[in-house]
Amino acid sequence: MKKISAKPMNSIFLSAGALALAFTTLLTQATEKPHAPKKDILHLFMQERMANEGVIADAQGKVDIHENLQSKGKEQDIHINVSGLEANGAYLLTALIDGDTNSTSILEFSTDREGKASVEFREKGKSKSDGKGHIRQALPAALNPVSGIRELTVLDINEQAVLTADLTSPDKLEYLLKRDLSTGSIKASLQIKGKANKGQVQLGASGLSANSEYSLALNGSVAQTGTTDEHGKLNLRTEMDHPLDILALQSVTLTDSASNVVVSTTLPEALFLTH
Repeated sequence: MKKISAKPMNSIFLSAGALALAFTTLLTQATEKPHAPKKDILHLFMQERMANEGVIADAQGKVDIHENLQSKGKEQDIHINVSGLEANGAYLLTALIDGDTNSTSILEFSTDREGKASVEFREKGKSKSDGKGHIRQALPAALNPVSGIRELTVLDINEQAVLTADLTSPDKLEYLLKRDLSTGSIKASLQIKGKANKGQVQLGASGLSANSEYSLALNGSVAQTGTTDEHGKLNLRTEMDHPLDILALQSVTLTDSASNVVVSTTLPEALFLTH
């Protein structure tokens, strides 16, 4: 009896296996979730000694501002400590916010018998006052986000400025922002770091065209240009000419050689506006 060759059957099994594999791959791709941007990491700390405006010779004060997107129950807070004011005196705290030209009234408070007062605003905090210059309140809507506060002023009953804190040029600054800018097949990440004496912006990306030129623009102006490697990877870093200019940063953009926007982001809550 003539034997039947097994080769055609093997070929059928191989073809069926290939089809099954292809179907599984297509099914996986179809059900694959799109890239979900990672949550921002934001840390902001500022400290500024208040300037004496000459109304009360011994008046002094200090402002501490903190913001942290990852902390629990204490995402934003403001601490204001003043001393050398009139004993048991009445005062008003005002704030200059974002691009406003007029100050906003925030809080009326009184000093203790030594002319001291402590004011604390906390996000999700509860109001508490001992009537002796120690005040704790929930963060007012006008001061949220705290990164939008440009100036805090203490006025006396005659509406004269006694103490002022200019927060666009703080004595101490710690700022860190990490943001995922990935879109489509392009993976990109932004990191901004700032201190009173240093400001740096770094953008890394992959999935770009190989051996091609790209530019990093800050507030619409090109700050750094570089070329991708053979794998389409790029890392651009730039130092701010004036470190505190980082407080005026509102947009970061990566463009190709034809000025087409590849990835971009705005920073409405991260940094201050300029005067």
